[in-house]
Amino acid sequence: MPIPKSKPRQTGPKSDSGKKQASANALQHGATASIIVSQTAYDLAQSYEKELLTHYKPSNPLVKLQIQRIATTRAKLSQLYEQEEAKLALVYKEFEDNPQKVMDSIQGVNEFAVKLALATLKNGSFSLLRNCPSSNGLRQMG
Repeated sequence: MPIPKSKPRQTGPKSDSGKKQASANALQHGATASIIVSQTAYDLAQSYEKELLTHYKPSNPLVKLQIQRIATTRAKLSQLYEQEEAKLALVYKEFEDNPQKVMDSIQGVNEFAVKLALATLKNGSFSLLRNCPSSNGLRQMG
């Protein structure tokens, strides 16, 4: 039986511009950076670490190291959640201001989904029968 060949590993970008862009990815949000990249995240990590050290009172240096890692990860996640909320708020605001523009910018969205999203925004609620452009084959229940 022949030995299966392993898949080639991805090696990342080849061009100088691609390498430069890839190296900046960690600094964009800090999630994959080996160090904390913002003062806010650093302060948050210090606060979490102090809280955990006070609670667990570890004497083992490995436990202390794990507490530092947990605090750093928790701070990074908190920042990512905040960034995600801010981006969603911006998209929602843009959608409220110009829903058709936003829907047109999304690739692969069919006409039904566009009309459904626009009607939902306009009406403030969702009803498949009311928002459906063509309710062929759908019967109202009740």
